This record gives sequence, structure tokens and C-alpha cells, in this order.
Amino acid sequence: GIKSTLLKNISNIQTGYALRGKLLEDPNGSMSILQMKDVQPEGIEWRNLATISPIGRKLPYYLHSEDVIFCGRGTKIFAVPVLIQSENVVAGQQFYVLTPKEGIPAEYIAWYINSKHGQKYFWTNAGGTSIINVTREVLENLPIRIPSKRDMDTFVKYIFAIDEENKKFSTVQEKRQKLLESIISESMEGK
Repeated sequence: GIKSTLLKNISNIQTGYALRGKLLEDPNGSMSILQMKDVQPEGIEWRNLATISPIGRKLPYYLHSEDVIFCGRGTKIFAVPVLIQSENVVAGQQFYVLTPKEGIPAEYIAWYINSKHGQKYFWTNAGGTSIINVTREVLENLPIRIPSKRDMDTFVKYIFAIDEENKKFSTVQEKRQKLLESIISESMEGK
């Protein structure tokens, strides 16, 4: 059956890598950092990440596959699963990094946060206005429903299939948009 718990009981939650002052790119730096521009509800854009050098003695937390990046500031609240093993990549300080426990898939946690249940909770507990700032406490106390292992596996397959479908669909939409733009500009230049 389905059990209810809090997000903090099924994942470790930590803040992203804190920089001192503004981001200083270092082409020879030993790590890359995810910024807001690299993370969209549709996924993470791994190309063109800024390279930096670590600050201070504390070892940074490098992202692993099966982590979840949570964006809780601004006009959109969303989570994205990290599905590939990245080399020496840290999340910026504007994100929370969730590391699921007990074999709960990252895709499920991200999906739940993005679902109407998750969104309603965040906008009720952290919002009020059109700009939101989810605190760690609000994030930790997100009530989350955990289905049985068998149902979970099925859900994750569905989540993955729909995600793949959406990616293909957005590629088709982009191609149509470009085609339309070229037809319009050609017809305008032709006259």
C-alpha cells in the first residue's frame, strides 16, 4: 500500500555550493557549477557549465546520478533528477540537492515535487505572492506519498516514457518554429 512520510525522512537535503561573492570563472578550475541558466523544468543542460576553482578547505559535494536538484526561488518551483554521472559538478547555492535514501528513485521525488500535490504544498507554505522562496524547513516537511515497490517501478517507467515523449515533441515544435520563421522571412524578402 501507499505510505505517507516527509521528504526529510526519505532524502538527505543540503544546500548547493556557496560562493564568496560573485562567480569567478577559471578555465583551469577543477570543478564545474550548475547555475540557474543551466537548470530548467525540462532538465539540466550539461554543456557550457562554468568552470571554477574550489574555495576554502571544505570538500564540495559533487553531484551523483540519482540526486535531485530543487529550485525553490523565483516564479517557478521545480525539481529535476540528475540522471547521468557527472564529473566534479556542484550545484550552485540557489539550489537544494536531495539525495534519496532507501532506493527511492530520483525521478519519483522530482515528479512528486512537480506534481499538483507538491506545487500546492509549496505555494501554500512558502508563497503568497507570485515570487516564492522555499526554505529548507518547508522543503524538508513536504508530505510525500510512497507507493509500493512494484507500483513505484511502474510509475518511474511511465514518468520516463512521458519525459522522452515531451523531449521529442519539443524538438518537433522547435523545427516547426524554425521552418515557419524561414518561410515568413523568405516571403517578406521576396516582395
